[in-house]
Amino acid sequence: MKVKEILSALDRDFALENAEKWDNVGLLVGDADATTEKIIVCHDLTRDVIRRAVVSGCQVIVSYHPLIFKPMPNVTAQGYEGALVAELIKNGLSLISVHTALDHAPNGTRPRLASVLEIEEWSDLGGYGLFGKTACSTEKLELFLPKIAKKLNADGLKYYDAGLPVRVIGAGGGSCGELIEDAKAAGCDTFVTGDLKHSRFMAAAGLGINLIDAGHFETEFFAADIIADALRVEYPNADIEVCTAGSTVGIWRK
Repeated sequence: MKVKEILSALDRDFALENAEKWDNVGLLVGDADATTEKIIVCHDLTRDVIRRAVVSGCQVIVSYHPLIFKPMPNVTAQGYEGALVAELIKNGLSLISVHTALDHAPNGTRPRLASVLEIEEWSDLGGYGLFGKTACSTEKLELFLPKIAKKLNADGLKYYDAGLPVRVIGAGGGSCGELIEDAKAAGCDTFVTGDLKHSRFMAAAGLGINLIDAGHFETEFFAADIIADALRVEYPNADIEVCTAGSTVGIWRK
């Protein structure tokens, strides 16, 4: 397989041109004409992922989040992104990212998040969000919290309880706090996302909507699996591995 062929396959599945303008998707590092017999898929690129690629003889890494978001003034071993770029080049590795192209795709992160939250017949809520009635409804938010923590593999949840029964859920993977007002307007009693600032909890209190911060990674933990599943259809005989090394964040509780 050539890198450019893998890139074309991802473009067919997730339409890279639909990524947000501020995003950075496609081939970020490497040689489009390079070949590989193995593909490693990860959520975030880390040194451990690179080490795994080198040990396994893989030449292509596909990450959900892009390593490079903004133009880099230099590439040095002293900076986090620069050091990883240098490691990729040193080892002849190519890096492809899909990020918001996957978020917008019909077979991307939103239908998977809807499935995890048991949202039936979901509808669009902005470019990243979704909403709909959930099969795991309950009269009290406190009964819904342990369910959601289990489904998203979350070690902890931050929340605001508006005293509403959980029936219609809005959700957005990663960081979608800006959609809280849209969720309320759409008739949601509960909104689930990650990376919420304190001001967003205050907004939820003012609006009267249940709000849950389950974590950025936790609300999109399935992204790498979606990418890998698509690539396995494109390349049924290829060696495709999902690598989670170094991609999770621990939560300490006293």
